[in-house]
Amino acid sequence: MIRAEGLSFRVGEKSLVASAHMEVTEGEMVALLGPNGAGKSTLLKLLCGQYSPSEGRVLFENKPLAEWEPRELARRRAVLPQSSTVPFDFTALEIVLLGRSPHGDASRCEDMAREAMAQTECAHLGERIVTTLSGGEMQRVQLARVLVQIDFAVQGSPRCLMLDEPISNLD
Repeated sequence: MIRAEGLSFRVGEKSLVASAHMEVTEGEMVALLGPNGAGKSTLLKLLCGQYSPSEGRVLFENKPLAEWEPRELARRRAVLPQSSTVPFDFTALEIVLLGRSPHGDASRCEDMAREAMAQTECAHLGERIVTTLSGGEMQRVQLARVLVQIDFAVQGSPRCLMLDEPISNLD
């Protein structure tokens, strides 16, 4: 599903990731462990396409990330960063429904969004304005958003969920 070949990332003279090789197959769960500053988040940003590698390449379903149309990639791969801020007065339910943006069907997916919120134990926050949520509440809402983005409840084509410290700030 995801393959990194000779992946390196440098900022100036500093190497943050050096010659990484890895392969993740469908149905496999992989955890990256290491001390702060080891390059885990940088590697994840390379694997999801947020950063472009200095060397090497990333393939998703045997196709280079750069060749994917962004909307199609977003339908199959979702990313939950360490923390998310939303400077607008959206409700938690509206944030979860944003996960459906790549699919263009948010108005028809409120039941799916509410189910994802129940699964992440944040259903009671649905009508709350996200700027009033604690860090842990917001992380649960964002997890529900990425689950909705990849059609968590639907079987079918392979999908990938990338999580960067998903339990940070949780109660």
